[in-house]
Amino acid sequence: MNSLNQIRPHMRYQQGTHNALFRLRALAAGLVSVILAVLILLTSCSIPWATDGTGSQTNTSLITTDGATLDRQNLARSLVTCVTDTSRIKSIYDSIPSAQLESMSLASFDGYIRALARMISSSDPVTSFRFVTETERQTIIDAISVNASDYFSLLQVTTPIELLTGDGVAADQPIYIFIQTDDNGTPYLSAAWVNECMKIYDAASLYINALEAQDQEAVGSLISDSELPEEGVFSSQVIDYKARELIQYYHIKVKSEYTDYQILSFDISKLTFLQPEVLNDNSLDYQSRTVSFVRNTLNHVYIQDSVNVPLDSKNFYLYYKNEKTIRIGDRGDSNQFRAIFGDPLLVTLGVRSAADGNTADNNQVIVLTYSSASVTILGNLYDDGSWDGQIQRIRLRSANQDFTLGTSIYTGMTRDELMMMYPFADQTGYVLKTTVDDQAYEMTFTFTADADRKISAVKLEMVD
Repeated sequence: MNSLNQIRPHMRYQQGTHNALFRLRALAAGLVSVILAVLILLTSCSIPWATDGTGSQTNTSLITTDGATLDRQNLARSLVTCVTDTSRIKSIYDSIPSAQLESMSLASFDGYIRALARMISSSDPVTSFRFVTETERQTIIDAISVNASDYFSLLQVTTPIELLTGDGVAADQPIYIFIQTDDNGTPYLSAAWVNECMKIYDAASLYINALEAQDQEAVGSLISDSELPEEGVFSSQVIDYKARELIQYYHIKVKSEYTDYQILSFDISKLTFLQPEVLNDNSLDYQSRTVSFVRNTLNHVYIQDSVNVPLDSKNFYLYYKNEKTIRIGDRGDSNQFRAIFGDPLLVTLGVRSAADGNTADNNQVIVLTYSSASVTILGNLYDDGSWDGQIQRIRLRSANQDFTLGTSIYTGMTRDELMMMYPFADQTGYVLKTTVDDQAYEMTFTFTADADRKISAVKLEMVD
């Protein structure tokens, strides 16, 4: 990438001498061709970009059009110009050969450009752009491919263009727009790319508008449509519960209007919005929040929008035969455990991990195995087989319901039953978290692969 100090003087020279070169080009055609070739090779260009008509001075592609064909630099410049100044959408659309827009309608072009414009912050305007390196391109395209594998061929001819702000530096959140290149090296904006991006954008708009209108049926339908059958579908009761919780959250907490949402990233695989003003958990201050819309394997839009429901501390207690016994984080010893649970089936020494606390001390990891549960202690194991220490981890391992966490978490319960307690557990990979007195705790669930999706194991642990 050329530095801005190199680019800007050249741009001023080009603009200041354009008219003179035009009058003399019959005498100096060779010189003009050299200058234009240098411009094409530039990987970055600063604002103000070329005036209307600059692209007509070159014809570097093999697309047949009624007029001149825009080279890669000028096509990118045209798109970035109208993204940063939407009042120029119509004039820019008219200036791009139809073939390089794959005969896209003005309405489609306008909608896509206005969506891209939502990536630009008024407080940090775009001043230049650059074509990413091939290594960067491959990294970006690989990331997009994860959720857009059906578009492999299109992605292979797609090039990201990074928009730069201020003095030519990348934004904290990189801003990319995309163009394509045909087999002859001719740049164009793919109509298929635009259409598929706008399908995600339109689905996101429907969802946000339904939330703002407090239309529970519409919200529930959009959530349901994003499910994957192979992962199991939620009951109508779960869907209704999720929709109600989201509507209430947006009504009370989300103060930003949809039109104020900023787009953080937008491509054929995913759209991510930033909601700038959302009340925090205590409703005392504002924070920002993101919501994403991701293309899934069925080519539907999966909604990543989670209301934080922290792990309830009442589930920190291990119940045995309906009686409250030990609590994670408390200290215990072998006499206490024997009195409550009887002798363990097995006592083993575990392996230290970061979750077990400071590994520099002399404490041992002691794992006590019972019929359908295990408890991990960080402490001391003595020669006579006795032990003492802190309870670091509790696992429920089978459908034997002698052991539960709290009165309602147990192996063998269905996923729907869990979701009626924690309706957004799916959004966090079924890992529930909370922090109490600066100590973090996590509860993780695994499920059977059958249609019932019953909980096959639960792990509750202290984490750093």
